[in-house]
Amino acid sequence: MFFEVLALLEDRKAPVVINWYVHHKDVDMIDEGESFQEDFPLLDFNVIVQQQELTFG
Repeated sequence: MFFEVLALLEDRKAPVVINWYVHHKDVDMIDEGESFQEDFPLLDFNVIVQQQELTFG
């Protein structure tokens, strides 16, 4: 589903910024974000590797 949304945004040249926050130990999610960057070069897709635990709230 996420892939299809990104494809739609890229096709329509939508002015979006995607910040993909990942923990530095989560290699799978880092790889996934980098794959999205490669698959959608027209989108402003940033993989932001965090050294600390992410907290929300």
